[in-house]
Amino acid sequence: MVREMYVIYFGFVTLLSTYEFRSVDCAPKFTKTPSSNNKVYVDEGANSITLSWDYNSDGENVTWVDLMYKKSSGDDDELIARKTVNKQLEISPTSGFSGRMNFSGNAAFIIWNIAQSDSRIFECKVYFKSVVFPWINNRVDLIVVAKPKITLKTTEPVILTEGDAQTLLCVVIDKPKPLITWYRDNTTIQQDPNNSNYTITSATRNNTGTYRCEAVVTAPGLNTYKSSYTVGVTVRFKPQHKYNSLKSNQTVVEGRDAEFYCRIGAFPIVTSYRWFKDGNQIFASGDYTIDKPFDGESKLTIKQAKKSSAGQYSCDGENNVGIGGNKSAFLSVNYAPQQVTVTPHPAVVALTQSITLTCQADGFPKPSFLWIFNGKIMNGAVENNLTVTNAEVNDAGNYTCRAKNDIGSEESTRVVNVEYRPTVTSFATGTPDNTVVQGTKVTLTCSANGYPAPTYTIKRGNGTVNSSEGTFDILNIQHSEEDFIYSCEPRNKVGSGPEEQLKITVQVPPSFTTQLPTTKQIKTENDTLSYSCTAEAKPAAAILWTLNGQNLTNTPPYNISVSFVPADNSKLLKSLAFLSVNKVTWRQNGNFSCLAVSNAGKRSQTTELEVRYRPVVQFSADYPQNLTLEDGATATFYCKTIGNPPTQTHKWKFNGRDIPGESCTNCASTMLTKTAVTPADAGWYSCTGTNSLGEGPPARAQLLIKLSPIPTGRGTVKAAILSDDGSVIMVTWTVTDQAVTTLSLEIQEGGESQWKPVKGAGSLGRSTTEFKVNELNPDKKYRFRMDMRRPGEKNPVYVLSEIGKSYKCFLCDVSFLEKSECIAKYRSPTK
Repeated sequence: MVREMYVIYFGFVTLLSTYEFRSVDCAPKFTKTPSSNNKVYVDEGANSITLSWDYNSDGENVTWVDLMYKKSSGDDDELIARKTVNKQLEISPTSGFSGRMNFSGNAAFIIWNIAQSDSRIFECKVYFKSVVFPWINNRVDLIVVAKPKITLKTTEPVILTEGDAQTLLCVVIDKPKPLITWYRDNTTIQQDPNNSNYTITSATRNNTGTYRCEAVVTAPGLNTYKSSYTVGVTVRFKPQHKYNSLKSNQTVVEGRDAEFYCRIGAFPIVTSYRWFKDGNQIFASGDYTIDKPFDGESKLTIKQAKKSSAGQYSCDGENNVGIGGNKSAFLSVNYAPQQVTVTPHPAVVALTQSITLTCQADGFPKPSFLWIFNGKIMNGAVENNLTVTNAEVNDAGNYTCRAKNDIGSEESTRVVNVEYRPTVTSFATGTPDNTVVQGTKVTLTCSANGYPAPTYTIKRGNGTVNSSEGTFDILNIQHSEEDFIYSCEPRNKVGSGPEEQLKITVQVPPSFTTQLPTTKQIKTENDTLSYSCTAEAKPAAAILWTLNGQNLTNTPPYNISVSFVPADNSKLLKSLAFLSVNKVTWRQNGNFSCLAVSNAGKRSQTTELEVRYRPVVQFSADYPQNLTLEDGATATFYCKTIGNPPTQTHKWKFNGRDIPGESCTNCASTMLTKTAVTPADAGWYSCTGTNSLGEGPPARAQLLIKLSPIPTGRGTVKAAILSDDGSVIMVTWTVTDQAVTTLSLEIQEGGESQWKPVKGAGSLGRSTTEFKVNELNPDKKYRFRMDMRRPGEKNPVYVLSEIGKSYKCFLCDVSFLEKSECIAKYRSPTK
């Protein structure tokens, strides 16, 4: 192959020579190139890049080495630099590499201060003197990697209306070609190597967001470079429901509130919400509360849901783009059955025929059914239909249908009537044994079963007295009505029932045939008294005697007798009663009454009796009362007597003997007072009254004197008169209880005065056993007592002794076990 070569060298064209190429097995060749894939990457602004080749000349002589710029589109290549053997590197002044390129080694070109314009295809060409192998060449693509530049983009925020189309621009002209990625709100939405722009074809609310175009350049062994820009896209759209708007159907129990939430997204914001029930718009009212919209939400409250509240609820929203779609949810209201009806009405069935009752009920959930007959649950009757076959009389009654669900129950009752011929069930006066009282109004009432309700025919003997209502009134019934027989016959459209008969018994109230004295009678105590009383009645009347309203019995002083005999010329019975008293007292003073009593009624008559009697205590409050007192206390007795004639004088007695000075004249009552009582005052006190009839019976009361309880074995006390004139007494004692530590001696003067400590003997030790009491009055009576106490005892424990003025020596030995009081025992003086 022969070819002519021309070289463009620094603007001159030189014909090099003509070579003939032959194919041989050995020839010069490159042993090293800048890149195995003929591409070399370098960062823009890098200090330098070395494009290094090496070769095997295979014995050929090198003349020079050229670095060429390989142009595209068929343009001639451009010589950038030449390194001739043994000469300096020559750089084309128009290449842009002057001062920025060096040569080293066999074929290494060093480029300094890398610029974007350095990106090109370089060719290394080594020339030889050989005609057979004039040169070898190798190309490499130097790619200067720089941060990509977005040259065309959408600069202003984009506002769309749903359905609009819009292209977002992102144009990058760089080498190497960057990877363009589009993001919306940091989520990748496009990475198309053939399309750097992003197009929204039909805008929806989901297209709203922040869009980012990102250009990324990467090269082997170098940094990654990115450039991006963002643009906001806002899509105006009609209100749209969020996923949790009217999220689910609801079921509530009647009476409770139910709530639905309408949650809507829109841009611009929703200006108004609308709520609907079953397609009809609803507003805030007594049934509904619609809260003021807040943060894209409207709340509907169905207040105290009723069964009519159940249905489909929906809502929508509106903004200046339009009205959004409608979303709905259903509300179910659980309520107990409220309306239960049983048909047919009326429910009537002929004997031996059939009837079906149908029960209908509301309620949610759907109720179950139960049938009840006359208060008893019917086994197996659990459907809403109930059939009664071959009806009998006993099948008539109350049939109740009970509808029930989980919320509650309701029931309705239908009376089923069975048509049949009537039978009298009752024909009576309404009184026991059809017994009535003469002179009263009596109503005969005839009742019968059967359906339809029967009419009645009532007869008196053979004469009809009532032909429809079933009652007959006798306004003033007389004893003669016992001579008639009444009858009743019922009938209805099915037929007539058997006749029922009735006989009336008429009782006659008592009436007196004798009278008690109509004027007051006067008797003196111990006189006799008698009354008689006769009454006629049917049945026989019982005769009761009363005195001042109190019933009398046949016990002394009353003698009472009653007998019964038939009345003359009559069906009545006569009651004969007698009352007598052998010796009347003040207790019979007053009104005596005779009462005639029977089932037909009662009658009474009264007479007055005045009894003259000696004064007597008549009331318990006027009796002197028994008294039990402490030694030294005051006793008071009260007494009041009543006599007819009135009491003239009162007087007191002690043990049956008059008490001097204790009487009064023309006094209504009397009182006896005795101070500082002693055991000697114990006994019976009585009060009597006197009028012109004499002295009345005594009213007595007993006085008892209590002695202090004393523990067993505490000790003894003795007293003896020492002086002849009786003015000195020696008191001695013995303490048998070893636990006693405190001794105190006390004295009482005259047996009635207060106890007083003995001077000098108020606190004695156990070693002291006697004490002499001086300067006593010989004409008075004295008593002594010793308080013997154990440690810790707060109340006195007395041992008593008693002494008299005329006795030389006496003592009282006290036994704590047997007595609670010491009674003095007297003996003759010792001479």
